[in-house]
Amino acid sequence: ERHRLLHELVHDVQFGNREWACNQEPEREAYKLQDKWLAERGVKSNFNWLQILLLSECPRRVHP
Repeated sequence: ERHRLLHELVHDVQFGNREWACNQEPEREAYKLQDKWLAERGVKSNFNWLQILLLSECPRRVHP
């Protein structure tokens, strides 16, 4: 399960080096890097990219 550790390490680097609009925003990038790492090792990730996209969106501010 090294790919999951890689995903979390990517988050550590992301939050240590950049500003993000919300905590969810870096998820897509972390999953893309995780997917690339797996592909380089001949493993298909089968991630649900639509779900990842939705999870990566910052909450919209609703004005009353």
